[in-house]
Amino acid sequence: MALPGLRALSVLVDRLRLAGFLGKQFGGKRNLYEVYGYPILISSEDMQAKYIRQDIAARIVSLPAEATWFPPPEVQGSNEFNTRWEEIVNEFPVWNTIYRADKLCALGSFSGIVIGTDGNGSLAYLRAFSSRSLNISQWDRNPRSPRFGLPQTYTVMSVDPQGTGTAIPGSANAQRGLRAELSWEQVVHIVEDKLENDVYGVPRLQLVYNLLEDLMKVVGGSAETFWLLANRGMQADVDKDTVLSEEDAKALNDELEEYMHQLRRVIRTRGVNIKALGSDVPNPKGVFDVIMTLISGATGIPKRILLGSEAGQLASTEDRVQWAARIKERRQKFAGPEVLIPFVKRLQMLGILPEGDFTVRWSDPTALTPLEAAQTMAQKARAAINLSKQLDLGEAALLTKDEARSILGFEAEGS
Repeated sequence: MALPGLRALSVLVDRLRLAGFLGKQFGGKRNLYEVYGYPILISSEDMQAKYIRQDIAARIVSLPAEATWFPPPEVQGSNEFNTRWEEIVNEFPVWNTIYRADKLCALGSFSGIVIGTDGNGSLAYLRAFSSRSLNISQWDRNPRSPRFGLPQTYTVMSVDPQGTGTAIPGSANAQRGLRAELSWEQVVHIVEDKLENDVYGVPRLQLVYNLLEDLMKVVGGSAETFWLLANRGMQADVDKDTVLSEEDAKALNDELEEYMHQLRRVIRTRGVNIKALGSDVPNPKGVFDVIMTLISGATGIPKRILLGSEAGQLASTEDRVQWAARIKERRQKFAGPEVLIPFVKRLQMLGILPEGDFTVRWSDPTALTPLEAAQTMAQKARAAINLSKQLDLGEAALLTKDEARSILGFEAEGS
């Protein structure tokens, strides 16, 4: 069995070996990834660049995290626990830090929440870091340890946009402003979409990276094609009986160039017939729709929710139900057991929160927004009017009064 200290290198070797099979067909004679221009290896820098510069990529990263953590869940324990937890939430950006760590987890194999203490059992700061800034420096090599094969210490490297470097507050290397060494107790290690590894996962943006590349080709290529073809070229047809001197030909050429560069809108010609060249601008809608459908299926985000709105319409009830079920599942499988509960338990371990059991209560993801509630009320009002007209028919009415009340969601009279 390989030493856990070699795990990082082993994972890299495994990824390189796996990458060698991507896109291969006919015994390696055809490489689809090479033909389509897909990258074989995707770094966290590649994914962060996608998040920063490609709109749909940003929504794939942000939408699940935002829907999962806002509104935030209720964490309840003993009276002492509740009092201290409320103080922490009011004093520190707890939910925003967790939300950011969730997004960073989509851009790398893991992310982490660093818990800073003042040495006296009080919380000093909370920070969210990606795998680019949070490196595993040592592993637990004791086969009898419950943390065998898991990170023992981390090295945090935080660099500001100017590249001068910013240090973790309170660290021994704060004056140098480059790095800090942290023990595993101070780091909540967050991994989504685990396979056979508890330390490294599959980033959700990586799952659709090829599709995002295709989307750029379709949208960018269509825009470039429109730019090239919408400004149609011209054909200068010189009459066969017209003789142009060198000076006349140069003057005509100058005027045509000035016209193309919008320096003049009139071309003076004699014996020359100017014809506009035809052009067909491609319609990318069909290909765009196919790619977005695949992205929607891979991410579990309904297409209308992913795009915001479509043709001025709100997401359908089916979309909302599907999205609510996806968020509920994500909370049960990932947000609770992999993020929030370990975070709270780590605060208890560090003495920041009192020991004891606690519960996590999530909001209902199917709850209607104020606009949706108003629309539902208006629909019920129209249904009530129609049902009242039906009941006025007396014996010819198709429904009883109790049946009509049941349709509207009301209890039967006298119940």
